[in-house]
Amino acid sequence: MDRAQVCAEISSSSRFALLPCAGVLDRIRQAQADADAVVASPFERGSVPNSLLAVLDTNVVLDLIYWKDKDCELLEQQLSAGLIRAAASVSCLEELAEVISRPAFRLEASTQIALMEDYVRTALILKNIEPAPCRCRDPDDQKFLDLAFSAKVQVIFTKDKLVRKAAKKLARFGIQAFQPSEWTACCRNHSANVQMILNQARSASE
Repeated sequence: MDRAQVCAEISSSSRFALLPCAGVLDRIRQAQADADAVVASPFERGSVPNSLLAVLDTNVVLDLIYWKDKDCELLEQQLSAGLIRAAASVSCLEELAEVISRPAFRLEASTQIALMEDYVRTALILKNIEPAPCRCRDPDDQKFLDLAFSAKVQVIFTKDKLVRKAAKKLARFGIQAFQPSEWTACCRNHSANVQMILNQARSASE
């Protein structure tokens, strides 16, 4: 790691030092410092081996843990059952921590910490992130594409039009983008495409 990378990492970490979830992020960083490319959450509660791996952007995570959006009910069930496992990175979790700390959400510090810990409890947190071979027009969302590519996930859950457009270029790597509502409809209608993805996950976990 060169000087510029060290300075960038310190700057990034210091930006989030005063957030209620700073301690959670610090524990993840420490776990990564002691690990190789991938580290399971330091708050691990166990999950089904070889679950379908997916990236959830921040708005979808909020729909799950805060808004309790009906479109995410099936996704939440699949995450809870271990059929789907969220892939995460420190940068993605930093964004989530910053967003839920905003006054508009009116969340006590203890509630923010509990929400973050519960979300990362079964997450697979990637340490080494490579740039994806596609660019999002919104640079703030590029991290989700980079994470998806680096973690070799099968699905990106997002409602963001720019992310979905950029993610089309990841299809050749077996990565597909779904809105939660689309995923639910495909699962309930036994879409051949989604059923193939789910069956692959089930077969791998047996």
